[in-house]
Amino acid sequence: MNVQTLKFRLIALSIVLIALASGTRYFLALPFMQEQFRDQIEERQLSIASYVARDVERNIAERKQLAGYLSEHIPLTLLDRPRELSNWLEERQQLTLLFDAGLTVLDGSGRVLAAGSSTPVLPPDFDAGPEWSETLRSVGGAIVSRPFSAGPKDEAMLVVTAPILDAKGGLIAAVSGAARLGSPFFLQPLQERRVGESGGLLVISPEDGVYVGASDPGLVMKALPAPGAHALFDRAVPGFRGADIVINERGQEELAAMVGVPDSAWFVVARMAADEAFGTFRKLGGFVIQGTAITLFIVIAALLFLLPRVLRPLTDTARAMREMADGRRELAALPVRRSDEVGNVVLGFNHLLDRLREQEEALRKSEAHMSFLAHHDSLTGVCNRQMLEKRLDAAMKKADGERSSFALLFCDLDCLKTINDVHGHGAGDAVLIQVAQRLSQGRGPGDTVARLGGDEFVVLLTDLHEPRDDALRQARACLAGISDPCRVGEKSLALNASIGIALYNGGGSPISGAQLIMQADSAMYQVKKSGKNGICFAGDGGGILLEGSHGPMAVNG
Repeated sequence: MNVQTLKFRLIALSIVLIALASGTRYFLALPFMQEQFRDQIEERQLSIASYVARDVERNIAERKQLAGYLSEHIPLTLLDRPRELSNWLEERQQLTLLFDAGLTVLDGSGRVLAAGSSTPVLPPDFDAGPEWSETLRSVGGAIVSRPFSAGPKDEAMLVVTAPILDAKGGLIAAVSGAARLGSPFFLQPLQERRVGESGGLLVISPEDGVYVGASDPGLVMKALPAPGAHALFDRAVPGFRGADIVINERGQEELAAMVGVPDSAWFVVARMAADEAFGTFRKLGGFVIQGTAITLFIVIAALLFLLPRVLRPLTDTARAMREMADGRRELAALPVRRSDEVGNVVLGFNHLLDRLREQEEALRKSEAHMSFLAHHDSLTGVCNRQMLEKRLDAAMKKADGERSSFALLFCDLDCLKTINDVHGHGAGDAVLIQVAQRLSQGRGPGDTVARLGGDEFVVLLTDLHEPRDDALRQARACLAGISDPCRVGEKSLALNASIGIALYNGGGSPISGAQLIMQADSAMYQVKKSGKNGICFAGDGGGILLEGSHGPMAVNG
């Protein structure tokens, strides 16, 4: 080959440029990119750990807030009536999933007064006495116990205790709520989260030397590795927070990031094997060398044989793609005029365009479906508690602004448990679906039907002209609809319900949505106590009016 020809010069120039580019990538860019890549991986790990830490902190804060709320609202007259106090605790426990292991009331010296479940759940190292009483009184708010294992299944638990103080700040009693750490509403989601293919998450209590939560359920409540077995753990216990590559207790190299849980001594670890985190990048050096040789061969072949014919149509295709990306040309499939590599590029682009459109459509459908599931009951299709609370807040704001009224009907089925016991839970689910359909029939555009869980439904009635009369008429219609036998297969199942009604008058005394639901719930329980299958209005000081199959009856509030 003549060294003076343009073809030779182009080939030589291409070889020099490719070699220079490869050397620059290998000796300069690759180390820099590796450092940047590591920073990004560590930042991602820290972001994951921070998200989980905030979630753990939120779960603890919610339980402390609930314990404080219960301690402030517990009727002090019940402290001398253990049976009624136990019933009060059991009713509150059924309304929340935050203390799924039970509620307990202790007196000022730490003696158990009553429990919402058969067996009070307290930390094994619980030491009732003056020190405990003084600590609870001096803190003045809810305190959190150390994690411990309890129950027949030896489950990991946590106890939150809030004081009940008299006007002078003296400790009268305390409300203690026990929560299962492994419940779906606490740390169970950790078990569903993975960090890459080989990694996972850990929630660690350094003071207790145990794993509080982990992606691997077998680690929960297990002791931490001995000092020296895991270098980053040894640094984390005295307070280090951050990310680094360390040797774990199995002698393997891993990338670990740890973040402290706010308002707690716990910390969260997001870890992943270093081979997985950096394996691809570590192979990049060899790929650079291999890519250089391949690129040289392709470039020389293209310059010798294909350059004149290939580059022109390829340039035209690339120009069309750039114009589409910049918005200067409509996003549409390109015509395929050749069956060679350029044609394959065009076919690939057209295929990618089709897939992007399909994915956009699937994403829209998925988002709509997820939005529906987030705000509706999965069994009956009516609104869930979250959607009810949103609409209830909106109704209260509207009523306050317009000085109007609305009603909240708390409906509890009287005999669903019997149906489940006799005919099975499948029949019970079918009955719940039919009840939801009946309660939803004839509802106005501003009304809401929601299922709180189990056999409890709530109906929000708005746009009432005569609030009490309209609410009573709607409640009677609900009772009539529910009382019609439900057909489940060949069976006809009789059903009735108890309904409590709470009225909200805009511009009156401030009240929260949760309190309004509790008023309706309490009115419903009056019906339960008075024979079931009836209607009860929650009064505002003048008593409660019951209306059932035996006619109206007044009960002192």
